[in-house]
Amino acid sequence: MKKILKVVKNPIFLTFIFIAIIRIIFYSNIKEVLLTFDSHEYIAIQSRNFFYLIVNFARVPLYPILIDIFYGIFKDRNALLVLCYFQAICSFISLYLLYLILKSRIKNIKIIIFILILYGCSTVIMGWDYTILTESLSLSIFILLLFLLNKYIDKNTKKLAVAIPIVTLTLIFLKPSYLVFIGAIIIFFTLKLIIEKNRSELIGVITSGASIVIILMYCYLNYLQNGIFVLSGSLVTQQLTISMQREYYKSTTDNEIKEIIEKSYVQDKEFFLDVHKKIIDKVGIVRVNKYNKEVMKKNFVNVLKDSFYLAVSQNNKYFTGYYTEDNQASQEKPGFTGYYALFDRESDSIYYATLKLIDNVLKIIKVHHAYILILIQIFIVLNGLVKNRKINLEESGYTVFLLLIVLTAIFGTNSEYPRTMISVLPIVYILMAKYLNSMSIKKE
Repeated sequence: MKKILKVVKNPIFLTFIFIAIIRIIFYSNIKEVLLTFDSHEYIAIQSRNFFYLIVNFARVPLYPILIDIFYGIFKDRNALLVLCYFQAICSFISLYLLYLILKSRIKNIKIIIFILILYGCSTVIMGWDYTILTESLSLSIFILLLFLLNKYIDKNTKKLAVAIPIVTLTLIFLKPSYLVFIGAIIIFFTLKLIIEKNRSELIGVITSGASIVIILMYCYLNYLQNGIFVLSGSLVTQQLTISMQREYYKSTTDNEIKEIIEKSYVQDKEFFLDVHKKIIDKVGIVRVNKYNKEVMKKNFVNVLKDSFYLAVSQNNKYFTGYYTEDNQASQEKPGFTGYYALFDRESDSIYYATLKLIDNVLKIIKVHHAYILILIQIFIVLNGLVKNRKINLEESGYTVFLLLIVLTAIFGTNSEYPRTMISVLPIVYILMAKYLNSMSIKKE
């Protein structure tokens, strides 16, 4: 009985209970599962084809397989709702992993509780859980990866050396923008191997190498079946969109593609996804890929310049829950970003008032905060290297992850940039905790 009372009175336990209550209120006020264009694509994919080594050109397999598993068990539309429950549970479990990361680095319990509430109660985080997109699970699994890496830095075991590349591979087959992470992971293990010459690092390098082989094999299947050596065709369509938006298409020698863009996209103002379909149906994806390479090469300087201007233009935008640009609903029903049509909005609803207050108070992180943290981290890493003549792998890791996420979003996507770089948030909150901890130690 005393042990139970001790647990119940534990401030961390009470913090998790508080977060759970806020999340339950949040979820219970969502009227339905949020579906987007991408959601319908995931749902439409026949995931059983992946088991026959028939790849889908547009999407990597993990999320469609997960959707089909839930459809197989629960049938019809309830399957998506149960999937959202699953995403919400994973999100809450990842919060505990975040706590373990903070606990291993932060001694001040007040700072840990403060960061847990900021992250755990934020609509920016839990706002993805009822959306049929990969963001919710990718955030949860990314925190798992950070947890494993932190644990490995403290105690490099063979089990962790195997688990880290496997979790990274899972992330990649959930969301292909994480592809750059596998390079960072193999460099991490290689540096540890050179510095410490431990057998577990060698196992990490071998497992990471095996993960790269699996990725290359999947790309080769895509090449055999669709004519392009890529993990996902989304990169091809993203580049096509960028060439249309930034007018790179004008430099192409492929007059047929140029004419379709000028007629459908420029003159008739058709939706860019409809123009994609029209171009791909007309000339094929292989030719579109060849067109992309041509216009990106010819406009290389413009790509760099435009990407820089793009990064600057995004700097004042908030990270939000489900994020949509120019959403008509947002103009008609101001309130929760991306959830305008999904919340019960009765004027006398104390729940809605509570959620709106939480949204306004805890939606605090903007894109430029990620930029600033990158600069601070670069300074910390370089300063440590000069003073100690040693690379701080933990600080370097956070810096590299932040850079890779931001650069992938800016150079590899064509819209919804706060959404595509949403994975910086766990790192932002961890670094916030570390900075606050450093300041509190100095004051003492």
